[in-house]
Amino acid sequence: MVEMKKYKLGDLGKIVTGKTPRTSIEENYGGDIPFITPSDDLSVKDIREVSKKITELGLKEVKNCLLPPRSICVSCIGSDMGKVVMTSVPSVTNQQFNSIIPNESFDADYIYYLMIPIGQQMKNKLGKQSTAVPIVSKSQFSDIDVLIICDIKDQKKVSSALSTLDQRIENLRAQNRVLEQTAKTIYDYTFLQCAGHQTTYNKTLNRNIPVGWEVKEFQNICNIKRGASPRPIDDYMDPTNQGMPWVKISDASKDGSPFMLDVKESIIKDGVSKSVTVTPGTLIVSNSASPGIPKFIQLTACVHDGWLVLDKYDESFKYYLFYVILDMRENLLHIASGSVFKNLKTDYLKQLPVLIPDSKTMENFNAKIKPLFEKQLVNAKQIEALTTQRNTLLPLLMTGQIEV
Repeated sequence: MVEMKKYKLGDLGKIVTGKTPRTSIEENYGGDIPFITPSDDLSVKDIREVSKKITELGLKEVKNCLLPPRSICVSCIGSDMGKVVMTSVPSVTNQQFNSIIPNESFDADYIYYLMIPIGQQMKNKLGKQSTAVPIVSKSQFSDIDVLIICDIKDQKKVSSALSTLDQRIENLRAQNRVLEQTAKTIYDYTFLQCAGHQTTYNKTLNRNIPVGWEVKEFQNICNIKRGASPRPIDDYMDPTNQGMPWVKISDASKDGSPFMLDVKESIIKDGVSKSVTVTPGTLIVSNSASPGIPKFIQLTACVHDGWLVLDKYDESFKYYLFYVILDMRENLLHIASGSVFKNLKTDYLKQLPVLIPDSKTMENFNAKIKPLFEKQLVNAKQIEALTTQRNTLLPLLMTGQIEV
């Protein structure tokens, strides 16, 4: 049995709370230094892609917040509380993160895995103590008690086993990113560039389209209906999470995958008839908060009114519609309305014009694109299985209940 010892998080290394360079100074942004915010994909271990970067000038404003590689960043404010990532290069976070720069007595990978269950505990406990936006301050964060394996060699054995699983997951994700890019390139070449076709100007789309192709309203291609939520929602939630899966807008992940394999919550039997039920393979589109995200759901579930359900379309349009929605998204975001959450008007989507190619073009497109989507789905299921395995082993290894 490995020896364990209790520490405070503040004992593990330097605790740094992030800070945002002034956005009013344009020169602070657009550089090479990653600026990590909750809007980035926090589902990965080593964060490599971020939406914003700052310049050396911006760094001067937050110089005490620069994190070296292998720092552990924990989101401590709002709905993303408890998310954990590790820096791969010198980086800065915004003020919503508290980060640990581990000292030499601790393995950084081990601390990363340690913080995953701690982050969840923060969200479940500290995050619910306030009626306003939940916040875990730097002092609260530093004072959290943790039980740690004493010997750094044993720490590295644990982190190595878990890192092996995470590396397999990341390899599959990287493969899917290539598949996604390949599929998008095929779509762009076929339908945006219209390569190999004689074209004519179309007034509705305000661009040239291939001769013989049509333009129809979205509602003439498929049925569009809004999901439904039983009211009051809290009366229908299943606290045991054993009921019908309940697809909410929070299930619109940031990972870019075309597929939704799992959801966070469920509703009781009495709520099912008051919602909209979908079957595996159904194309749904986010309608609120962040409109225009298409997903192929892979389970039988009820759909919240934050989603639109697309069905009754020709099977040959399945993948084409996915990319049509993606292409429309920027426009959808502009026309979405709502002061708290942006909401997409169903009638507007129904009336949007869609380019309809000839059957031969669609047949050739599907022949190329279908295997790419099918491989992505296989990989996504493997990622889910490996993630479940990692999450099952993690608490057992971290507490010394099992040894490597």
